[in-house]
Amino acid sequence: MNIKRSIAGSLRGAGALAFTLPELLIAVAIIMIVYNGVVLAYIQFDKRMEWSGYSLEAQALSIRQLEAARCAKWDTQNSPTAIDNISNIPTMTWTNLDIPIAGTNMVYATNTMTYSTVTITNNVVVHFIRVDTVWSFKGVTFTNTIATYRAPDE
Repeated sequence: MNIKRSIAGSLRGAGALAFTLPELLIAVAIIMIVYNGVVLAYIQFDKRMEWSGYSLEAQALSIRQLEAARCAKWDTQNSPTAIDNISNIPTMTWTNLDIPIAGTNMVYATNTMTYSTVTITNNVVVHFIRVDTVWSFKGVTFTNTIATYRAPDE
């Protein structure tokens, strides 16, 4: 009889350590909520990472256009007429962002360069150069802008 009691007691003890159905459902629900949060965080991180790549490339395009304007010859001391080759640079260009393409994710960008001549004093004249790069990501339009002043090549 002692053997039967010890077997029955050990079976009751093992049964007492098992999960009930409501506890199991709550545990599965908590695991699903955590897993869902991890997946959504990964998707959001992936979108932000892709946007950052496009934004960085758009900024590189802006800098490239600005450097082209800064490299143009501008000599106010040339004789008989001054040279200002900044007007020979195209003020608007279209290109695709140089990001690896998989399928149809090609993103086009528009560079718009504007410049104006600013007189600081009687003999000091500079160019104000501004480049705007407009691009679209997932239906939203973004603009990267860079600007600088440039003195003549003297």
